[in-house]
Amino acid sequence: MTSSPPVPHSHRTAVETLAHAITDGTFAVGSELRLAPLAARSGLAEPLLAAAVAVLAAKGLVTAARRVRPQR
Repeated sequence: MTSSPPVPHSHRTAVETLAHAITDGTFAVGSELRLAPLAARSGLAEPLLAAAVAVLAAKGLVTAARRVRPQR
């Protein structure tokens, strides 16, 4: 039986931070999750949080009901 490679701590932290923000709703505006304020509050880089969104989406934990608002 093969096991998955360990997830780097920074990625695990980003996924946990996003999961909390999604369920908490603090950084949501309607159905959009705003990454810039979340990045500022968590101290995690916005691209890392965006990658974490991709991980959550791949696992089916983020749906179309919760979109990520990109920064311009």
